[in-house]
Amino acid sequence: MSTATLTTPTIPTGGRPLTDDEISWEPAAAHRDAPVVVQDLLPWHEEILRPRPTSKHRDVDFARQHTSHHDLPDAGHSAARLAMAFVEIATGARPATQVMRHCSPVVLDSLLRRQAHTVGHGLARRRPVQVRRVRTCPIYDGVVEATVIVRHAYRVSAMALRLEGLDGRWVVTALEMG
Repeated sequence: MSTATLTTPTIPTGGRPLTDDEISWEPAAAHRDAPVVVQDLLPWHEEILRPRPTSKHRDVDFARQHTSHHDLPDAGHSAARLAMAFVEIATGARPATQVMRHCSPVVLDSLLRRQAHTVGHGLARRRPVQVRRVRTCPIYDGVVEATVIVRHAYRVSAMALRLEGLDGRWVVTALEMG
């Protein structure tokens, strides 16, 4: 078995300490090649291909699931509660984001526009909303159209809602406020 001997490199200085001229302070990175960035290698003229949701690629477990009216709460009670909330949103007494789980994006956008008209008008005082009458008409399983008559601040107005059972709750997909 052979043993290797380690030798330390010697600098011919004659035992004296090194001077500043003899010491190289050049960084090691100066001798390396410039780093290659992946983004520099991608062609800018090519379109980035992203998967588009089609029926073959869509995961049905995460899509909105239709719910039967037997598995949902009473449509008349839900329509009355949502109508009260919509009137409060329209007057500025309640933020529209509180009902976003129960609205389609189109309905939420219309509520946000209605609420934007009331900002700065001093109408945000909370007055009680009274539901006078609710009429529901089932269209087919899990879809109900409802009319709600509400009284708010000495005014009586009508509201028409289309409720669809999605993901175990009623979702308003169409709204007309008078």
